Formats: sequence, structure tokens, C-alpha cells
Amino acid sequence: MSTTNAIRHAYQIIAATVAYQEASEHVCAAAFTVSADQVARARALVRDHLINHPAGDTAVLLVSELATNAVCHSRSSFFALTIARTTTDRVRITVIDEGRNGIPYLRNATADTEDGRGMAIVDLLATRWGITRLPAVGTAVWFECAGE
Repeated sequence: MSTTNAIRHAYQIIAATVAYQEASEHVCAAAFTVSADQVARARALVRDHLINHPAGDTAVLLVSELATNAVCHSRSSFFALTIARTTTDRVRITVIDEGRNGIPYLRNATADTEDGRGMAIVDLLATRWGITRLPAVGTAVWFECAGE
């Protein structure tokens, strides 16, 4: 699949995914090709759209973890994300990829391993999170977090 077609496909997935969100205000949706530099772009997008939001810093960290998982483990040609506000101080972000084999899960990382902590960080810092399988599309991992 060409990059242009992958991006177009990603936006179709985003539109379908937004219907799954329990959000009162859709803020932003974007798609990225799968590469490490695109994780930084995803973080920047979240930072820019939640610049004064009380949960902004937490959201940036958690997006970094989920986008990195999409790049490293999904075997996708793209990943996409949506940002939505569910209340004045709460935000819900979904990261979507084409991954259809396996799902993200909490691992028991040891002190001497350098990986395997992403979902544990999401579990620790998110108010709630979950995984939605999108038929014929892939996997959507979402989280909510609130400012303090």
C-alpha cells in the first residue's frame, strides 16, 4: 500500500473510530506513517492541542507509549490518533493501527530489561483505558486522563 493510500485508509479508520468514543467534543484526528520520528510528531500534536489542558503532560506521555507500541509491534503501515474532551478536565485519546495479531497487554518487566513498561505506564497514569478491535481494520487502544 502506498503512503498516500495508507494515509487515506487511516482517515477512514479515524472516522469510524470516532463513533466509538464517548466524548462530548472531538478536538483532533491525525494519521502518521509508521516510523520512530512520527512518534515525536504525535506527541507534538497532542501537546499543541492540549497546551493549557490540566491533563496535557500525562496525555503526551501516554500517547508516546501507545504510538511507540504501534510503531514497534503492530506491523502496520500507519497509526492514527484521535483526541477528544469528555469533560472540562478529562481527555480521551485513541491510537489506532492495523494490528490484528495479538493485543497490547500488561507485562511484568524486570529491573534489567529496557522494554515492556509501556502498558504499565498507561495503566498507572490513565483514569481508565481499554482496547477495541475494529473488524477489518485493526486495533484501537484508548485512554482517558484527567487533570489534577
